[in-house]
Amino acid sequence: GRGESVTPRRGRWSSIVVAVQMALVFVLTVAGSLVIGSLWWAFRQDPGFSPGQTAVVDLSAGAGTLAERNDRFRIAVARLRELPGVTHVGVVAGPFLRRGWRVPPLNDPALRREQLVTVGGDFFEMLGLGAIEGRLPTPQELSSSAPVAVVSDRIARRMWPGETAVGRVLAGSSFQYQVIGVVPDARFSGLDDSSRGQIYWPIGSGLGSTILVAGATPGDETLRRVLEAIRAAGPASGVTRATTVDRTFTELLRRRLFVAWFYGLFAASALVIVGVGILGLVAMSTAARTREIGIRSSLGATGDRLVRGLVAEQLAPVAAGLAMGGVIAAWAVTYLRSTLYEFSIYDTRLWSIAAAALLLTATVGALIPAVRAARIDPVRALRTD
Repeated sequence: GRGESVTPRRGRWSSIVVAVQMALVFVLTVAGSLVIGSLWWAFRQDPGFSPGQTAVVDLSAGAGTLAERNDRFRIAVARLRELPGVTHVGVVAGPFLRRGWRVPPLNDPALRREQLVTVGGDFFEMLGLGAIEGRLPTPQELSSSAPVAVVSDRIARRMWPGETAVGRVLAGSSFQYQVIGVVPDARFSGLDDSSRGQIYWPIGSGLGSTILVAGATPGDETLRRVLEAIRAAGPASGVTRATTVDRTFTELLRRRLFVAWFYGLFAASALVIVGVGILGLVAMSTAARTREIGIRSSLGATGDRLVRGLVAEQLAPVAAGLAMGGVIAAWAVTYLRSTLYEFSIYDTRLWSIAAAALLLTATVGALIPAVRAARIDPVRALRTD
């Protein structure tokens, strides 16, 4: 009968406040969930090669003629090979492990956005890039600028679908390389950067700019010993960057880490605000209805019925806010495309988690004062003005 429910007497303004709160918080929570989920996914990705205990050192060209600079570079590489515990020394020309690599103009326009990696030494062996088709360049081919190239699997499948890439020719205005092997795709621009595919060809006897050193000791220890050896060789070639592969990947993700923290803190703060806000609104509402609750109790309404009725009243504007927030979020998250890594902005798992977190927070915020109100002594409630 009449004792089985609670008649809502809250002003419309409190319902509107709750609905608006929920809508705004839902947008922030969805955005935070997407950014954090995308970053978590990026950290789980396989770079396509084995970083191992690898140190990365960039060297400046230094003074002198090209021949003199090349000689100094070769001497530095030779000194590093003699270090105890060093297992591999590789050489790369260009900005290795940095964003923005582009292949120089090739005759095939489809290859102009791929990564070009000019390598020498033990590059393939130290990074675990084995041939999945054909073979790798020999040390002699790498040191003599032989007209051979290795392509990654993505390029091979896109350029020659259903056919072998071995024996194909990559040509430009002033060069021509024959493909001798195919290796797995790698993420040299960061774990959060989809592999565009790579083309590798020999560095020859020319001057490199980056030396990779792998050893049996941890990367930081290997790096310290490498720097000591380079300084002992003389001041001709300056070190412009000294780090490890693992640390480089973390640095490449730093911008996304900041964005993830930013959105994550906003989302967490919003959840706290909405929980406290709903708790406060319900507490004020139930305090103003103490006498009514006492009457309902005296007419036979059980504590469970009273709690369900009070909570249901609060969750109606919550549901409306979630619906409104969903519409706003569907438009707002389109601006996050550039910050997400291989992640759909409409990932149903994260949207569901965000909605569930908000609904749970709102339910707890409404339940606490409702339970307190249902425990009020009906006699004391009826005496309340």
